[in-house]
Amino acid sequence: MRRDILASNLVAGAVGLALLIPMGSWPLLLCGVPYVVVASLFLARAYRGPAMTTRREALTWLAPWAGNSAIWVPLFVTDFGNGASAGVAPTALAVLYGLLLAGLLCVAWQLMALFLRVSVRGRVPETGRGATPGHTTAAEAVPR
Repeated sequence: MRRDILASNLVAGAVGLALLIPMGSWPLLLCGVPYVVVASLFLARAYRGPAMTTRREALTWLAPWAGNSAIWVPLFVTDFGNGASAGVAPTALAVLYGLLLAGLLCVAWQLMALFLRVSVRGRVPETGRGATPGHTTAAEAVPR
């Protein structure tokens, strides 16, 4: 398991979910915490091995987005899809909005996690079972 990916995803997810607290969105927070934990564990385990094929990499990125979509699409459909003019068009638009928001939130979450990994990688050498094979930290790359 890649501990750097796990830690950065958990911290980035906690920061993102902390934004829901002042808004009083406790139901979203209760749905988001298990999602962040499960998706972080999934990504950390998926990236533990050697280089992935393009297909496996695509499926690895598709799984967290699908999980996030499973949270957002029903919320949009129940809020916007069953209004006064309920029908196919409003429901399809609500599904589209849910998929779009799920994608944007996944990308924002992973960009924040990437920023955390890159900013910490130069300061803390990765050692132990979670370290990337052949990875050289910035401290080790400096000639002596």
